Amino acid sequence: MNKKLLAVAIASAFAAPMAALADEGNVTLSGNLSASIVSAETEGGDRATDVSPGGSDMSISGWESLGNGLKAVFLLKSWVNVTGNPGGGSGSGLLFGNNKDAYLGLSGSFGTVALGAHGQPYKTATGGLELFGDTIGDARGSVTNGGGAFHSGIGDALIWFLPNMNGFSGHLQYGAENGVDGGANPWGAQVNYSNGPLYATYAHADNDAGLDGNKVGVGYSFGDTTINGVIESTDTSGGDDVTAYSLGLAQKFGANTVKIQYAGNDSDPDDQSLWAIGLDHAMSKRTKVFALYADGDNLGTGGFDDGFEVGMAHSF
Repeated sequence: MNKKLLAVAIASAFAAPMAALADEGNVTLSGNLSASIVSAETEGGDRATDVSPGGSDMSISGWESLGNGLKAVFLLKSWVNVTGNPGGGSGSGLLFGNNKDAYLGLSGSFGTVALGAHGQPYKTATGGLELFGDTIGDARGSVTNGGGAFHSGIGDALIWFLPNMNGFSGHLQYGAENGVDGGANPWGAQVNYSNGPLYATYAHADNDAGLDGNKVGVGYSFGDTTINGVIESTDTSGGDDVTAYSLGLAQKFGANTVKIQYAGNDSDPDDQSLWAIGLDHAMSKRTKVFALYADGDNLGTGGFDDGFEVGMAHSF
């Protein structure tokens, strides 16, 4: 038999079962890695220089076809400490850190229903609107998201990702009492609309311990320009409402993107704020280098005051 024909026959013999397997399920490895040098000063403290892993993470996700449009789905996502000290018995030497998101569930025309842990809807609704995510310029853990109170996940939770319907989508999440009678049942919800250059979202959060919040976020891109805005109101039982906001602008110039963002709130006893300016340079579709300067005000004793950050990020 001709060698070329033999090669084609062998390839076809293997391709058929592999195609059938692909129809029955899939497992994907993905992640986001970051490493940066940070020189920052805290309020009332000294300047210190460190190497930071930012929001580095790694995910294993997959699905299996169960027939009739139903799938079993799972996600395992962990923090990755790409800059930690090697070896030793301390936690700083661990490559994989705490659980970030993890669930097991079913997916179909109703969306995805799962049990596990995931970033709460209040946090994830505007995650894509933060221009300086997981850097010293990130306002979500200090100024917005309830002063960081809602910048977290909900574990031991029932999770429902609603299906996309003409641009509308949603996410509901309810946390159990962790086996403690009378324990808190935090919950949250988000409703999103995405259509081309426009993204809009509304989110609500309640920690079942006297704190709740509502926020609206909008992002719009035209040409090489993107404008993002978020406004929120959080309320503590027996306390005053706190209004927080952020406004960001990103402008592309070829492989470079200039970004600037300001966030503030009217918390007691002093208003808090954080602004940042930075530059991203894309080396490819998945790799970039970045530099930024950020300055905070009234973020508390020991809180961030000002600093510089220079680093590299890669996704896979």
